[in-house]
This record gives sequence, C-alpha cells and structure tokens, in this order.
Amino acid sequence: MEQYSIDGRGRGEVYITLAVASLALAYAAHQVIDLLPFHIPWWIEVPSFVVWFGVVNITFDRWLWRVRVAGMRLSAVPDFSGEWHGTIAAVNAESQKIELPVDVRIEQTWSAIEVRGKTSRGITRSKIAGVRIEDEELRYEYETQPDVFDATAKHHVGFCVLELHEQNLLEGFYYTLDGTSTKGVIALRRGTQASPSK
Repeated sequence: MEQYSIDGRGRGEVYITLAVASLALAYAAHQVIDLLPFHIPWWIEVPSFVVWFGVVNITFDRWLWRVRVAGMRLSAVPDFSGEWHGTIAAVNAESQKIELPVDVRIEQTWSAIEVRGKTSRGITRSKIAGVRIEDEELRYEYETQPDVFDATAKHHVGFCVLELHEQNLLEGFYYTLDGTSTKGVIALRRGTQASPSK
C-alpha cells in the first residue's frame, strides 16, 4: 500500500489528539504502577510515551478511524475498503465501444491505500492516490499489466476518479495517460458480485 494525500488539515489535528491520548495513557500507567501493593523489578520498564504513541497510532490507523460513536466517525476520511464489482463502459481511440465486467479490491487504512482491479484484459494497481474528504472522492493513478493472451491489450498508465455514494456505490471515470487512448465510466457496488471477470 502507498500513503495517500487528503485535502484539509485533518491529519495534523489527529496526530495531536493521538499524542495527547498517549501522554494520558503513559501517565495513567505510571499511576497504576505506584498503587500496586508489590514492588516492580527494576528490569521491567513502564511503557513510555513513545511506546504508547506507537500503540495508539497503529490502533487508530488500522481500526479505530472507521469506528462510529453516536453516529459520528472518529475520522472524516471516507472508507473505500472492500471488494467492489461492476462494469466499465469505455470508448477507445478508434471510437469503438467497450463494456467489461470489473472486480476491484481496495485495501485502506487511515494513512495508506491500495487499489487493485481485474478485467478480462488485464490487472491494474494504483501507484499514487489522494482523497477529497468533502466530496468523498478517491483519485488515483494506476498501471495496467495486460493479459498476455489478449493481443489487443497494451501496458499503460491511467488516471481514475471515483466518488462514493450511499456507502456502497462507487461511480466515476477514467482515462489512460500513455500506451493507448481510452476513456470511460465505471460503476461499482461493494460486495455485490457482477459478471465474473475471465
């Protein structure tokens, strides 16, 4: 997975919150140790602020950012992760219309993301990505490795923009940057199997 950018100042504020929480946990741990009715050997160290920050940061990055409390999420970053299935409707340089089933797997943490797609023509993988929080929009550049048995497929790099609707619908467009001239639209549903890619 690669780190992705977000608009706004959300990341800095979250890191400050995580640091304050880590400081509080480190202080609480020391207080608990002092209240114990037995002596802690010198070779057992109480976790320091740095250790607590590492634990809190990893826990938030992987799991807590998705948690909802009273209907509100702990992070404003949209959650795109999951198995997505749908179709691509495109037009190539010769104005030929193409429609293909596509399967997409998105792995996401609070700080990193990877988008992998599969059609009968090849496999794509994201190279760099960004998220527009207010629009719940994922933008990424991808590279396609063509199917070796498809003589019409070519290695190429492209750009894709997908917008999240109703938590389980992704819609958007893409265009290729080199190697071929294709552009089209994509519609995906989370967890709903479309026609299987061959």
